[in-house]
Amino acid sequence: MYQPAPEQFSEMLGHSGLVPVYRTIIADLDTPLTLFAKVAAGRDHAFLFESMEGGEKWGRYSFIGLDPLVTFSCRGDEITIKRGNGEPARTSSGVNPIDSLRELLASFDTADLPGMPRFYGGAVGFFGYDIVRFIEKIPDRHPPLEMEDGAFMVPRLVLIHDQLQQTLTIVCNLEADQLDPDSDEPHLELYADGCRRIEAVINALRRPADVPDSEPTGSHYFTANMDRRQFAAMVERAREYIMAGDIIQVVLAQRFHTTTALDPLTLYRALRHINPSPYLFYLRFGETVLIGSSPEILVRVEDGDIELRPIAGTRKRGRTAEEDLALEKELLADPKERA
Repeated sequence: MYQPAPEQFSEMLGHSGLVPVYRTIIADLDTPLTLFAKVAAGRDHAFLFESMEGGEKWGRYSFIGLDPLVTFSCRGDEITIKRGNGEPARTSSGVNPIDSLRELLASFDTADLPGMPRFYGGAVGFFGYDIVRFIEKIPDRHPPLEMEDGAFMVPRLVLIHDQLQQTLTIVCNLEADQLDPDSDEPHLELYADGCRRIEAVINALRRPADVPDSEPTGSHYFTANMDRRQFAAMVERAREYIMAGDIIQVVLAQRFHTTTALDPLTLYRALRHINPSPYLFYLRFGETVLIGSSPEILVRVEDGDIELRPIAGTRKRGRTAEEDLALEKELLADPKERA
């Protein structure tokens, strides 16, 4: 059964520019990874979010996104926006990519669907380190990477795998801009188009997953972007900053590079196996694929509330006021945390 009903969809489309249609099916024979392999094969843009809680059990929800309504990419102060309706890509120069992305997202007036998970559409992607130059004026001594400084997609199709209920909710986000002005029933035609897209996903899920070989073969040799002497100099400089009291903590990083014929999904499978975490991600933006495993949420803003879950310098909340106070005193008495 599709939700909302056609009549409700038409009413919602009269108030919002983007209205989701969805269907929920049983998904007790697939994992999020096999679902992703089935529906994302051959697609230039797709993402997978998974969660391993405590390294022992999978989180309740996993998310898959594909078929972008729009893509956004940037290199320096040049941005490229491409709509999924077949229009040519639009490129602008001399702009702030953060402001441009904010303006793009503001153009989406999305209807709310009660009872849905926290996420069923929106911009998914990344900003690289060099975006900091649009926030602070700092020296730029590094050669540019051979990839975008940022890339985002707003998916038309979002698959929500519910580990607890063993179900899969397939969401199709439909734009009011796509209404056919020459149609007698444009709302119903758009609704039917969304249902057809969802059915196409369900048909793809009935096929076997085309999963690449998970056993890497051969050796890989990595080269760093600095030598041992340069890295040691960074360490000494950091020690001087710490002794001077300018900093208390620093992350010294170097980048490693190799050439491989491995499928990126194979690398992701290896990562999720050896380093399961609450925030596992696989992002595909054309030739750029970003995979990662993060232990912390960093920040979440919802209904005006900001939620932080830092790992260092914190204690869990107590069940009572007395336990809260005891944990506070323990934290304040810890020499490492006080440093």
